[in-house]
Amino acid sequence: MSQKTIYTWRGTNNEGKLAHGEIAMENPALVKAYLMQQGIIPTKISKKRSDFFTLKRKPKVKYTDVISFTKNVGTMLKSGLSLMQGLSILKQSEENETMKEVINSISESIKHGQTLADSLRLHPKLFSDMYCNLIQIAENSGTLDIIFDQLIVSMNKSLRLKRKVKKALTYPLVTLAVALSLAVMMLVWVVPSFQKNFASLGGELPAFTVAVINVSDFLQNYYHYLIPGIIASVMLFLYLKRNNNTFAYGVDALMLKIPNLGNIIQKVIIARFTQTLGTTLSAGVPLLDSLDLVAETAGNQVYIKGMKQITKSVSEGESLHKSMNDTGLFPLFTIQMISVGEQTGKLDQMMVNTALVYEEETDVIFDNISILIEPVVIVLIGGIVGSILIAMYLPIFMMGDLMSG
Repeated sequence: MSQKTIYTWRGTNNEGKLAHGEIAMENPALVKAYLMQQGIIPTKISKKRSDFFTLKRKPKVKYTDVISFTKNVGTMLKSGLSLMQGLSILKQSEENETMKEVINSISESIKHGQTLADSLRLHPKLFSDMYCNLIQIAENSGTLDIIFDQLIVSMNKSLRLKRKVKKALTYPLVTLAVALSLAVMMLVWVVPSFQKNFASLGGELPAFTVAVINVSDFLQNYYHYLIPGIIASVMLFLYLKRNNNTFAYGVDALMLKIPNLGNIIQKVIIARFTQTLGTTLSAGVPLLDSLDLVAETAGNQVYIKGMKQITKSVSEGESLHKSMNDTGLFPLFTIQMISVGEQTGKLDQMMVNTALVYEEETDVIFDNISILIEPVVIVLIGGIVGSILIAMYLPIFMMGDLMSG
């Protein structure tokens, strides 16, 4: 299937009134043909410009804005309003100007014959493939209100997990940044002052002190290369992580092997996997289609590869629990729960129950992670600062030897 591009268009309708909007198609010729079918004579068709080139910075659309949109649309549909009525109300009440433009774009796209799912696909940064595919399935089955409810549950759980991870990591990361900043300040400003005193004393300095002085000299002499080098290395790492599957797979595999951290990552992935699969199955999505949708939520190349392997095995007639067991990525508890779900015909509910177990475990971990990490961080800070101080005062303790040298 060809890659679609978002085009903006202007033209006149059958009544001679000006009209405009956005549409996703393969090329301008198809856009023109489609608009002509809708009774619109296009006067201008162009690719949508990136926000990067706009002078005025628009407010960002946050994940919470998308959750609010999903919740409000679902509520309005359940109350008996049509989709277009609901979008019109949301557009008028939305305070975020960027989100208001998104809602208007979706509304205009639907007016011109696009489905809700295709209209949402105009904004891939806000609405994932899984989100859009579930909406498409719901439109075909007439269960939009039910799907919106299930999406809200799934998205709220995802948001809750993100907040817990952020909260758990904020303290150790900030503390580590402060420790490293303090160490650099000592190496750049404190160590040189000691170094001058050592030079006046003469004699041979301890190896540990020499090593610290060499690090200090390196920072002072090469900082103008070091800072850009660090920034470039981080950018290169992020680029390769996003664009090179082999590199990303290696990094993700390494993360899973780190003691404790790997276990936490595994629990988070399995919780997300079982919750999302339970949601899609409950919505009436066939198992194979559900597995295709769920793979994108893993966020880890090792598990993405494993889920593709599971999909292949299931498509060849293998049971889900056996396919999962063959990957070696899922604990025995998960395999057994899935097996029971397959035997009882309640796989969707068993998936949700399994997700709850892992969510509770990760909640406990994230609630206590700061307490567990705090002693490690304190020891690390003490070790960095203490090592520099010891290196500087060691020659003083040995002053007698230096004076006689």
